[in-house]
Amino acid sequence: MPGRDWQTSAYGTDPRQYMPEQRGPRHIQIQPRQRQRTPEQQRPEQQRQYTPEQMAPRHALEQQAPRQSEIPQRKVGRQLQTVQPKNVLSYDEYRNWTIAQSLMLLIGVTLIGLLLFLPQLGIHIMWNVIIPAAPAIVTLVPGIWRNICPMSTFSLLPRNFGLSFRMKLPNWLAASLTLISILALYGIVPLRHLSLNINGFTTAIMLAGAAGVALLLGILFEWRSAWCTTLCPIHPVERLYGFAPALSVKNARCTTCELCTAPCPDSMPSASVPTAGTVGFQRALADFLVGSFFGFVWGWYQVPDFHGQVGMNEILIAFAWPFGGALVSYVIYLAMKRSVSDSAEQQKLLLKMFATAAVSTYYWYRIPALVGFDPRSGQLYDLTFVLPDWFPMASQIITTAFFVWFLIIRNTSSGLTWQKRPAVAKRGKAAQAV
Repeated sequence: MPGRDWQTSAYGTDPRQYMPEQRGPRHIQIQPRQRQRTPEQQRPEQQRQYTPEQMAPRHALEQQAPRQSEIPQRKVGRQLQTVQPKNVLSYDEYRNWTIAQSLMLLIGVTLIGLLLFLPQLGIHIMWNVIIPAAPAIVTLVPGIWRNICPMSTFSLLPRNFGLSFRMKLPNWLAASLTLISILALYGIVPLRHLSLNINGFTTAIMLAGAAGVALLLGILFEWRSAWCTTLCPIHPVERLYGFAPALSVKNARCTTCELCTAPCPDSMPSASVPTAGTVGFQRALADFLVGSFFGFVWGWYQVPDFHGQVGMNEILIAFAWPFGGALVSYVIYLAMKRSVSDSAEQQKLLLKMFATAAVSTYYWYRIPALVGFDPRSGQLYDLTFVLPDWFPMASQIITTAFFVWFLIIRNTSSGLTWQKRPAVAKRGKAAQAV
């Protein structure tokens, strides 16, 4: 209007100078208040500088979070909702487990070098330090061992670098590899008296050969399905001793479960041997291991190490005692299995008894030998001039009582698994079943 001084409003020029259809809706006219950004925030994302504390969550997400195609989904109504991965390692946990795995792999490589160039030291570390601790570790905390095993780390290198064919392991091949693993276990242990306990080169060749096979299986098959859960000679002992772990840890190998093997021993509520196989042949092998291993361990300790030239007589002695004890123990197991009822509780109790007998027998002989009371086996350090004469009997009573309590008396109904299972990476129609 002429002669009237209109003030500028929040919308700019007085809105009454325009027709309503020209002004448009009020909410379109309002301009949001621009937030003042720092010069660092105005830089492109690629050029920004972050502190290590700011990068930690980002790094953890990049390393641990599964790809979008691998995150399972479930159908809720007409929509698909993303199932957030569970039991995923945090950044600090991932870093710590990676350091532990790297150190164990370095120790393994160093051990092979010592066996080749300093055989006496390598043999001492291998058979008098590492191996004596192994049964207790796989009995108490098998999940920790499965996370840091150097053979497993070496076998998974092709998968981690994208060089694995990731083939599914068929059941018939899994059963065959399980048979080979038990045969390897029962064949390698007697060889310790003939060569491995006294020959560093032979022990190094055995370890290097096992590492080569583990690497080859990692190239061909998905994740840990071929080596860690079937062919590894230590795995049958893990299942025999590790059915009642003291604690369950997160899986440091798998960010998502790829269903590479079923049932998975790492995530089963009870990873005992008789329930491990998916084929009847595997179950028969499991029963044989449960029943015979106690006698096998006892028979092995009746044989000394053979120094010097080894002939047919020494070979027969080295194999006859362990296999004879295994046969007697297996017959006793079968007789007891037929005498008890078919209930799951009775069968599990029988498993506990023979597993306890096997691990207790191992430490019944091994601990006194480590401190010099049994010259037939390798010793860690001679303490016979310090320890009293009753020390062997005391150690035998204590270790046997502990394993009887831990494996039989202790309440194991909590259903702890070796490791906490991550989210299953299902795709397609299977995603709706999550």
